Amino acid sequence: MTKYLLYLTFLLITASSCHRSYGPWQNWGKWALATDRTLSETVRSRPRQVAEYIYLGSDTIRLNKWGVYYIRYGFDPEGNLVSRNSYHDDTLTMKVERWLDGGGIQERMTNMLTGEVIHTISRRLSDGRYKTVTSHLRGGFTAWLISFPAGGNERIQEIYGDTVAQGKPDQVIHFYYKGSRLMRLTAALAEGAEELRYYYSASDLPDSILTYRVDQAERTLVQRQLFLLNDHGDVKRDVTITGKDTTFLEENSYTYDSRGNWIRQVSARRKVSTTNGLNSQTTVTDRKFVY
Repeated sequence: MTKYLLYLTFLLITASSCHRSYGPWQNWGKWALATDRTLSETVRSRPRQVAEYIYLGSDTIRLNKWGVYYIRYGFDPEGNLVSRNSYHDDTLTMKVERWLDGGGIQERMTNMLTGEVIHTISRRLSDGRYKTVTSHLRGGFTAWLISFPAGGNERIQEIYGDTVAQGKPDQVIHFYYKGSRLMRLTAALAEGAEELRYYYSASDLPDSILTYRVDQAERTLVQRQLFLLNDHGDVKRDVTITGKDTTFLEENSYTYDSRGNWIRQVSARRKVSTTNGLNSQTTVTDRKFVY
């Protein structure tokens, strides 16, 4: 559940930057990319394109590593993410197109191998809320109603399992901000209530996230995510502690270009399980920027 909430956090921050009437949200999510740990990373110097080439550490000796698997992101002049295309051996496999209109962000995701298409459609309602509907390949829809209470530091999202989006929502998530930093997230879910608290130092990337299970007036700490950041503000060490057990550990090293963006990340990931022991994997990600 925690990973799902973090994914929604990134998705909504990047989407909110695309609605011009969102007030303080209009400048959020510019030149932002999602990491595989569902955090948002802002790249520097306003690139037009970023390509990420991902391969296992054991594959670094391949001469043709650039053609194995990669993703190409595209930004408009205002820094909004407008395309995300996935390739395998230089064959386009998944194409994502995003654009803006008066109703907000629209998106079309096409599986280039099967021709299947997922649409995301947004529009502004008469009461000032925004309604976003996403279709699913196997049928059905998910709808979000997004509202902004007075004050500009809170966002409310209601989630429904149909396009009507009326009555009692399946989930309700509140986002609380201080400036551009997400400080707290509360979620009313079918299996109970959760609260995430975000803590920062110098960087706008959090250095810790605490997850609580909320039962009436009592809060119980169930998970801690700890991020050790380097001088560039990138995650050097990533640790997740669930209860008393370390369930995730990753250490990263970076190579940077002259503009301060990393162009190589080497990640040594170790997932710890009380039943399966230590599971290790090294992943290398190379980036190529077009400014």
